[in-house]
Amino acid sequence: GYQGSGSGVYKSEDTGRSWNLSSEGLPVEDVSALALDLVDPSNLYTSSGVRGDIYASTDAGKSWSLRGNTDFFGGLSSKMIADPGNGATLFMISNPGGLAKSSNAGRSWQHISQGLPKDQDERTGAYVLTLAVDPTDSSVVYAGTGGFVGQGHGVYKSLDGGLTWSAANRGMLDYRIACLAIDPLHPQTVYAGSDSGELFKSTDGAMSWIDAANRDLFDQSNDDPAIRGIAIDPDHPDTIYVLADYLGVVVSNDGASNWTVLGRPEALDSPRFTSLAVIFHPQPAIIVGVEPNIDNAGGWMYAVR
Repeated sequence: GYQGSGSGVYKSEDTGRSWNLSSEGLPVEDVSALALDLVDPSNLYTSSGVRGDIYASTDAGKSWSLRGNTDFFGGLSSKMIADPGNGATLFMISNPGGLAKSSNAGRSWQHISQGLPKDQDERTGAYVLTLAVDPTDSSVVYAGTGGFVGQGHGVYKSLDGGLTWSAANRGMLDYRIACLAIDPLHPQTVYAGSDSGELFKSTDGAMSWIDAANRDLFDQSNDDPAIRGIAIDPDHPDTIYVLADYLGVVVSNDGASNWTVLGRPEALDSPRFTSLAVIFHPQPAIIVGVEPNIDNAGGWMYAVR
């Protein structure tokens, strides 16, 4: 696995037990976004901060070279996603600034926020928090948005590869959707998590949504258990892992009808997290990102179910 950080790109070859710096040729240390080509995993892409410079590696992170620049609206690049069916197609989230797309492995970019809600003063593009591409049809893309309350945020859907968007929020209120996941075997099934602890499920391609959270479980904290990540077992998609603040990792084995708390890594003081990665083979390995606080510098914790 790979992880971008304030000191470069790190690589793990033992499912997260240890990490080594893998930044040769990368002149910047602050890596704010990182994407892996799932078709050819030797190809990786990074972006750095407000400059939006795109660097690429074609040798699994051993070396890097400048590939292009997003150069749109001057926002901070926060997340980059590769099309799971075509790794040369990349999406970049920048806030403020909205969404950009490259069809040539990061060499050039176009702004693609038509139909997405604007930020409060509408000076810049949409406030996009996360993105998911249908693994069976790259023309279908979902965006989780969320800037200011009352701006029509939630889930938006594109049927033309992200060029135009429409709201897909029936069944959910005006939530900030921070993470999305698509069932790889049944791509009409989509999960969405908010940064205030709501978890939604759609079985009709986001035409409608139902509450998929066990409220007794997700509401057991006095604080909002923000959903930080969703991972679906590719071979058994009824098994879903969710990372939530204060709770840690919870798992469902029946398509989000019932949930069990797996807990947080031992000796972890911080109740807040940043991201979730699950390696499913040969056995589930769960890696969570920890939000820094005054007692904890932050980093990656490793656990095995």
